[in-house]
Amino acid sequence: MSVSSVAGEALSKPSSLAPTTASSSVTTASPGTTLGTTKESPKETFMKLLVAQLEHQNPLSPMDNSQFTQQLAQFTSLEQLQSMNANLSALMNAQTTTNGLQAATLIGKQVQAQANTTNVPKQGEATPFQYTLAADSANIQIDVLDQAGNTTRTINARDQKAGPQALTWDGKDAAGKPLPAGDYHFQVTATDKAAKPVAVEESLQGIVEGVTYDGNHPYLIVGGNRVELSALTNIKQTK
Repeated sequence: MSVSSVAGEALSKPSSLAPTTASSSVTTASPGTTLGTTKESPKETFMKLLVAQLEHQNPLSPMDNSQFTQQLAQFTSLEQLQSMNANLSALMNAQTTTNGLQAATLIGKQVQAQANTTNVPKQGEATPFQYTLAADSANIQIDVLDQAGNTTRTINARDQKAGPQALTWDGKDAAGKPLPAGDYHFQVTATDKAAKPVAVEESLQGIVEGVTYDGNHPYLIVGGNRVELSALTNIKQTK
């Protein structure tokens, strides 16, 4: 049989996808079902497009094998990416649960963390804050900032040795007026006798009073301050 006769037979043959009667195009919902669209997964959509492409390809110019193989490879990559996303999501959920359990075990323990916050639990009172000097310092300046970044108080100190330092702030502004309750930040700058800058690391130390959650993210409550688990530098068992 010649190529032309095969082509003519293929082209004259009715498509299996065309409806034979008018009634075949009507879908009747069974009792108890709801008509509407169903959201498909990307994998199902890809497969439908691939099958439709195969069914409607030109019989005189079928899909090239390398092109078909490439599309199957894309489909495989799609499946692998979906599997990776599902596994990553499960891993993140497990990590969140682990972090929450770990945070709960720290309640009642003394911790130290990298932080530059101090809390005023009520007007006129504040929690102490700490900082560590990398070298002996001749001049130290501590600026206390509110949530808007405005300097409410500047405290100066002199001649402090290298190492950890602690400062108790009375919760008042520069005019001696008690500041409202809330969280404040402090910035420490230091210079040595030659007026050269000295590296400073602000920190927070205290007993873990509880755990709070922002969404699924746990925070430790230390002296009224929220502390990230990743910011902890030291943990001690209280007596």
